[in-house]
Amino acid sequence: MPIKLNSTGGGSVTLDVPATGSTFNLTVPANNATLFTNSGGTVSGSLNVTGTVGINQTTPGDRLSVTGNVRMQAANTRLIGFDSSSSYQLGVSGGAAILFETIAGSQEIGFETHNTGFWHREHLRITKEGWIKKPYQPAFYASGPAQNLTLGNQGDLALSVARYNIGSHYNTSNYRFTAPVAGRYLFTWSVFVNSATGRCSLKLNGGSYADLQMDAGGGFSQAAILSLAVNDYVTVGDWQNLSGLQYWGSHSHFSGMLLG
Repeated sequence: MPIKLNSTGGGSVTLDVPATGSTFNLTVPANNATLFTNSGGTVSGSLNVTGTVGINQTTPGDRLSVTGNVRMQAANTRLIGFDSSSSYQLGVSGGAAILFETIAGSQEIGFETHNTGFWHREHLRITKEGWIKKPYQPAFYASGPAQNLTLGNQGDLALSVARYNIGSHYNTSNYRFTAPVAGRYLFTWSVFVNSATGRCSLKLNGGSYADLQMDAGGGFSQAAILSLAVNDYVTVGDWQNLSGLQYWGSHSHFSGMLLG
């Protein structure tokens, strides 16, 4: 039989129920009412609360306020943030979640995000060893073909062979990396010069950022960290109205990655 307690004002309701063999429904419509249960009790089914819930708190400030640790005891559990009542399914239906996953007896943490209309997947994982893995972080490595190439006036190194290109932000036709998001990026580049002397530079939006004087018969390399805005582009090439510098394509490279 349901047990219903009505009150016109605030206050507390204390209900003692035998430890075993009892099922009951409890409605407490009073404002700011507090429900106390004996320690060790359990609740089965659904609990619908329209106000706030405090655990070890008498005046919770949020929908759920907890003083102390929270335990989720299962092999794979998630904390889910979702603006819909639809079910959460990785790779299918959206939302963002923190996954606590047990793998071979050890625990790892995964972070899942949703970009509407594009993808829904895990973007960051902290492994049981403490390593941080970001499988979709923009990164690329490109080199040239196995042949002698000539760098034209104000031209860019023709590094058209992408060894990897995560996110496809490096263009193998115009040899540009275009920033998909604002942040700091690490770039490295090298060139093997066959003939002539000139200057080659890491170029930001077509202008020189960091340049090197190069002589024939040598290999030259450089690294730099750039702060980029969305849609800034970076190339490697000539910037001093020089032409005729020859370089070996497969011995030259350009790489970059988002740091954060």
